[in-house]
Amino acid sequence: LRTITPLLIRVLTDRQEAQFAARGALLGLPRIPHDALVVDIGGGSSEFIQPDTNAFRGLTIGAAWATSKWKDGCPRDPDKRDLYFLSCAEKVILDLDTRSFTNRQRVVGLGGTITTLAAIQKGMKKFDVEGVHGSTLISDWITATAAQLSRMPDKSIRALVPFDPSSARVLTAGTYLWSRVLNRLDADRVTVSARGLRWGVAAHLAGLP
Repeated sequence: LRTITPLLIRVLTDRQEAQFAARGALLGLPRIPHDALVVDIGGGSSEFIQPDTNAFRGLTIGAAWATSKWKDGCPRDPDKRDLYFLSCAEKVILDLDTRSFTNRQRVVGLGGTITTLAAIQKGMKKFDVEGVHGSTLISDWITATAAQLSRMPDKSIRALVPFDPSSARVLTAGTYLWSRVLNRLDADRVTVSARGLRWGVAAHLAGLP
């Protein structure tokens, strides 16, 4: 990029990326307590950020990663898939040390899976950023939805997300990751953020507090 543009290019570290993502995620969520935990489950990685202390933990797991890893061993029997995906998700979050996340009053979630789930819950045919931002998903609903997705053919899952059919491919694995992460955090709900890294960078450049 530096060779083809006069723009100043700044490469972020993983910690800076996490901090900007958390800052952006909290924009427009005024009732979120200062000690919230921001969880970003993406395609190939996941970050757990404490904005008040700037502490973060990253794991090399994500919805696309899990879809690829779990695909070969997936049972043909629909009734066995829920246990299979639950087991797979449980194993990959064993590396998540939750000791530093205790007593966090709220979990704020961002990433493609959690925003897609919020849109599905609201029955959206067209994705509405403001309609999703700030909504709440109950952990039990996410777990039940994961079990439902595991029994559905790809065509039916794509029908649930007409605004982004491509996300259907990784939705099942991503939903199981969210289910097990929230269970591990002992969180009964998650506040959904439709904002993230770009919003955090923009807020920083604009000098917002």
